[in-house]
Amino acid sequence: MSAQPATNITPLKRVEMIEEFPTRVLSPLDMPITTFTQGLDRRKTNRQVILNWIKDNLVEGVDFGVIRVDARNGISTTLRNF
Repeated sequence: MSAQPATNITPLKRVEMIEEFPTRVLSPLDMPITTFTQGLDRRKTNRQVILNWIKDNLVEGVDFGVIRVDARNGISTTLRNF
């Protein structure tokens, strides 16, 4: 009895590596200034996108909130297992 290959599996597409730097950079501070600035700008934009998504899709007191550990202090946390 021979095993039949699964027919519902989509083959992976080959991802081409893009080489931004001809040599390996050990620290972001060693990058060319334009590349470093573009990376910071991209991170700033991505952060704003995720914060907007959180504000639009999660409800305080349902999805996240503060767990009180004493009368004055609390720990912000998610209230669900995602």
